Amino acid sequence: MKEFLNTQLRMHLATFLAMCIALSTTAFAQNKPVEKKNGKKDNTEAAWKLQAQSVSEELGLSKDQTAKLTAAYLAAEKGHKQALKELPEEKDKDKSRAATQAAIEKDRANFAASLKDVLTEELVAKVLPTLGSFNAKWDGFVVALQNLKLEKAAMKSAMKLVINYVTEYEAASVESMKSLSHKPNSKPFKAKLDTGLSGILSADQMKMWKTATATSDGKNKSDTTIKSDKTKKSDKSKKK
Repeated sequence: MKEFLNTQLRMHLATFLAMCIALSTTAFAQNKPVEKKNGKKDNTEAAWKLQAQSVSEELGLSKDQTAKLTAAYLAAEKGHKQALKELPEEKDKDKSRAATQAAIEKDRANFAASLKDVLTEELVAKVLPTLGSFNAKWDGFVVALQNLKLEKAAMKSAMKLVINYVTEYEAASVESMKSLSHKPNSKPFKAKLDTGLSGILSADQMKMWKTATATSDGKNKSDTTIKSDKTKKSDKSKKK
């Protein structure tokens, strides 16, 4: 009888331990952080925050204005990214450019309207050429700089150069639109940016920068991601 009770006790103990292990494994799985595809983290939102903060610093905005501008900018960028994804697939390049430009202009107007209670009209006008450009290459450039883990002073100087790049390129784009021509070639502007950064970054950092920001088709990763998502949707519709 005693041996029988010992056997039963061991069986109950084994069952209890098995349940504990199962519960602990489930809890671990639920709390484990979700990793991005290929193990890569999306740093775009961090880049948007740095863009807004850098522009705010350039304009001498207060802490409260900077916080509100940053929040409005993040909302505008997220909305714009979604709007681009929802654009219908267009084989005609001119029509595709026109649709993208229309989305940019619409989202820029909405962004400007969201700032009316935050900044003066004069300040809004100074913000729009950069933060209102929705320039995807700018995102890629800032992410590349953040990955270099620069010192605060070096990052500040580098961001000034990138802001100048965006400002000058967008100004040239406006002029080209007036003459009904395509957007200007970005290579001269990028070459000027690279020259400026060579005075801030080390040789190894410059090599990493050029590798991260060099593309064969003139588009950065975010452009490619949006386009590939739309292409997948198009492919699925064709299969149906």
